[in-house]
Amino acid sequence: MLTAQRWRAAAVAFVASLAVGLGVVAVLASARVAAVLLTALVLALALLLYREIEHAAGLRTRTAHVEDLLAQTTSNLERAQTTDTMTRLSNRMRFFERLQAEFRRSTRYRRPLACIMLDLDRFAWINEQYGEHFGDSVLIQFAALLAQDLRDVDLAVRYEGETFAVLMPETTAMQAVAVAERLRLILKDHIFSNGVVACSLNVSFGVAGLPDTRITRLDDLVHRANQALAEAKRRGRDRVVLDVSPNAETEQEASIQPEA
Repeated sequence: MLTAQRWRAAAVAFVASLAVGLGVVAVLASARVAAVLLTALVLALALLLYREIEHAAGLRTRTAHVEDLLAQTTSNLERAQTTDTMTRLSNRMRFFERLQAEFRRSTRYRRPLACIMLDLDRFAWINEQYGEHFGDSVLIQFAALLAQDLRDVDLAVRYEGETFAVLMPETTAMQAVAVAERLRLILKDHIFSNGVVACSLNVSFGVAGLPDTRITRLDDLVHRANQALAEAKRRGRDRVVLDVSPNAETEQEASIQPEA
């Protein structure tokens, strides 16, 4: 069976031969023979053109398929780079990529932006008491609970270890405090289990947000939220603390303590 390349070469040779034959017959033979040869030449040219078009279409199809595979592979690689392998949440790299864009938009258009930092209280004790495999299971379940209670526009990430972060566009700091308190109660009431071992846990939250005159860089927003988280730990854990400027006239410090 001829390959496409050999077929095209043979077709070209055939057409060339017909053209030469037609020229000879035009001189030596009758008009009827010349007409037959002319018809054959036209048909051969049409067939050659059809095969060339078919070949080009096949190349375009294969090229499009390769491009689709390349785009999908690139997307998968980018997703792998910005996803925490254990919890399947976004990772710290993705957090700062998104924060850069949201911070720029917030400061430019004077729109609210909130950041929540949260940390599992005494998680090291869970690892020591039940083992790291169970601790990993707790982190996975925790991440799922965290993600399902947020809006699609919010970004939940595993920041590091047992510390997580939530970026909330178009959300004031006080609104973020309400979200954090709702999350605290949901997580507090949940029983984490792997089918053999079960436990509950508490979580501490620190909240900061824009607008805030002290926050001029995106790192400042994360720093203020981390400072509020540290204050929540200092006050006894299992609570939500809002970082507020001491010079603010319209806002008051918010610290939601656990129910008795």
